Amino acid sequence: QVMMKVLQSDLVNNRGERMVRAGDWSLLKDMELNASSSLGSTLFLETTYTDSPTAWAVAIPAFVPQDYVAVPRGATHLRISATGVGLDFSTGARAVQTAASTLLPVIDPAAAINLSVDKALLPGTHRAFVLSVEFVQMVNGSEYSINNGAHNAAKMVGVEQV
Repeated sequence: QVMMKVLQSDLVNNRGERMVRAGDWSLLKDMELNASSSLGSTLFLETTYTDSPTAWAVAIPAFVPQDYVAVPRGATHLRISATGVGLDFSTGARAVQTAASTLLPVIDPAAAINLSVDKALLPGTHRAFVLSVEFVQMVNGSEYSINNGAHNAAKMVGVEQV
C-alpha cells in the first residue's frame, strides 16, 4: 500500500508509466515491516538516530530488557540490528549492510548499544535504513527463532534519495 503511494507520487512520468524511483521515497519512512509486531509496541526505548553524509547510526542507552522490551514467551535472548539497503533502480543493483548487537539475554541488563552503517558500502540512487529486534530461544548453544519470527519487529526509520 505504501509502495503504491510512492509510485503514485511520481510527478515526472505519465499515468501507467510511473516508477517508484521517481516517486517520493520519503513516504517509506516509518513504515513497519512486520504486520504482526510493530517496533513501537516491542521496543520501549529512546533511540537516537544520526544521519551524516558518510554513515547512518543508531544509539540505544543501557536498558533492562524485561522493563523496556515486550519479550515474547519462550524467548531467552534478543538481538537489535541496524540495516542499510542501497538500491540502483536503473541497473537493478542492490547492497545490504547490517550492524547487530551481540545476542542479549532477556534477564540481564544490557549495556548501551551503538550501531552504524557505512553509506560508502551502499551504492545506488536510493537508500533505506531499518531498525529491527529479533527474539530467539537458546537451547544447548543453538539459536531457535520464536514463533517463526511473528514477534520480531522491524521499521524503516530512515530513507534517502542520492
